[in-house]
Amino acid sequence: MSKSSLSRLFLYAFCISLLFSCTKGKEMTTNAGFRYILYTDAKGPNPALDDFVTIEMVYKTAGDSVLFDSRKNSKPLRFALEKIPFEGSYEDGLTFLCAGDSATFYVPADSMFRYYFIKQGKNVPQEQTEFKKGTFLKFDIKLIRIQSRLEAEQEIALEQSKREKAGDQILEKYISEHHLESYRDTAGYYLIYTQRGNGNQVDSGLVISVNYSGKFLDGRTFDSNAKLGQPYRFVLGARQVIPGWEKVFGKLREGDKINLLLPARLAYGGEGFRDPRDGTFIVPTYAPLLFEIEVVKIEKIHSIAGK
Repeated sequence: MSKSSLSRLFLYAFCISLLFSCTKGKEMTTNAGFRYILYTDAKGPNPALDDFVTIEMVYKTAGDSVLFDSRKNSKPLRFALEKIPFEGSYEDGLTFLCAGDSATFYVPADSMFRYYFIKQGKNVPQEQTEFKKGTFLKFDIKLIRIQSRLEAEQEIALEQSKREKAGDQILEKYISEHHLESYRDTAGYYLIYTQRGNGNQVDSGLVISVNYSGKFLDGRTFDSNAKLGQPYRFVLGARQVIPGWEKVFGKLREGDKINLLLPARLAYGGEGFRDPRDGTFIVPTYAPLLFEIEVVKIEKIHSIAGK
């Protein structure tokens, strides 16, 4: 073996050993039997109840299937540590960490099933959930920051104000570029008819069937009923749709086609809209939106039930 080849071999072996040394952690067990692996040894206070924590979190089944990954969002999770759901929960585990710590928590699936299903009155067999009997879910956590409630709420309010202002600026620019000022309703939405229908008038309590496409103002589509293969149906007045839809549909008829421009407060506001499967944002907070909508059919609820 040449000297250069031997050097590369030693370098490769060193890198491999370094990688494993970085991922090796210290296994810990609390007095209550909660088991976790600590990868760091940061110094500082632990979070207490009512503190806000900022974390990155990935949690997986015992078979390493990822159920949630906060890194898919544009920023880490931040929330108030308001209660410990049960001993051995990941929230319980956070109280053993300091800012800068990384760890893997082994949370009993049986405990999670009891808390999220049995205590909530949900009659679902455990084998039909991801919480398989006798297994552990693995929570990979990095605790980035600990804040008092006052500090966190002040910072959150400032961030929300900045995002809301940015969303308003995007909306105003779009309105100006497309000359939509005259289409503004007093409720704050912008309604543009592309086709007038002559069917039944929409009213509260009726089942409305629509074709729609939801877009960001840069033209990207975030949702459409096309993927359903059939019109989307909802009951007007039952709070099944966003506020802007509730407000505008009372003016529409069967056969109407419209473009509906909504400020964020009439869409998903400061909450945004997350994918329920993994928590990632489908619509970010304070995003103005454009909907292309066709009112396909209007029916009474009893006529649907009788089918």
